[in-house]
Amino acid sequence: MRLPLSPANTALLLTVLDELARLGGRPVLVGGLVPPLLVAALAPDDLADLAPRSTNDCDVAFLSDAGAASFEACCTAMLALRFTPVHQFRWKHAGGLLVDAMPVPAGVERGDAPAVAFARPFLRDDPARFYRGYELALARPVTVRVEVDDGTTRPVPVAGVTSMLAMKLQAFLDRPSDRQRDAQDVVWLARHLDPDVIGADLVACHPTRAELVAEVVARLEQHFVDPWGRGITAYFEQAFRGRTSFDEEARREGGAAAIGSLLAAYRRLR
Repeated sequence: MRLPLSPANTALLLTVLDELARLGGRPVLVGGLVPPLLVAALAPDDLADLAPRSTNDCDVAFLSDAGAASFEACCTAMLALRFTPVHQFRWKHAGGLLVDAMPVPAGVERGDAPAVAFARPFLRDDPARFYRGYELALARPVTVRVEVDDGTTRPVPVAGVTSMLAMKLQAFLDRPSDRQRDAQDVVWLARHLDPDVIGADLVACHPTRAELVAEVVARLEQHFVDPWGRGITAYFEQAFRGRTSFDEEARREGGAAAIGSLLAAYRRLR
């Protein structure tokens, strides 16, 4: 599958991944680029449209040992690739590509003191909340094939289904009025992936991240099962903004039914 970027920016993003990997960062793609890549990898016959939404975001998470030296080495690599720091983790290339390169210190989600101390200078939010799902993304990536300009493909690691759901739910619930696009991503994944695929991934993640899986399931149940609930309302308003020809009740019920199906599959497969 091609990324929704120019050939030059696709090549540049892949170079960023290679550089971070060379430095030991085990980088994975996260964010808005990932949902269509997951569907292309896990259910290619069901990829009816390119993406749940258009995005210019290129979000990359990479493992950090919570040491200044490793982070500085990654910053040096970005500068060598002609990126300029913008703010927080964001970098802008001379050619226009924006990359959020986010160091993930091991143990940050469980509140390990060195990891939290490393992350706090970069963040306004609580580090454990900001990084919700990121450590799982690094531990259990999905490899997808990305097409490059010469027509060949190369493997790229991306966040898996459970980690994406955890990230998207956290982002949406932290700022529901500003992050409706994350609710849209949650429902889009549920509509385009087989419920058994999502349920099986939740089950597979349970032995090592039981608390995260339980949180994802509870948040889906609370906000996305009711067609008129908070999550489905945000999905509907984002996905159908500006459109006039559709059956609102059917669209809402379809989104809620997709969430209900994945939850039922999870319970059956446990």
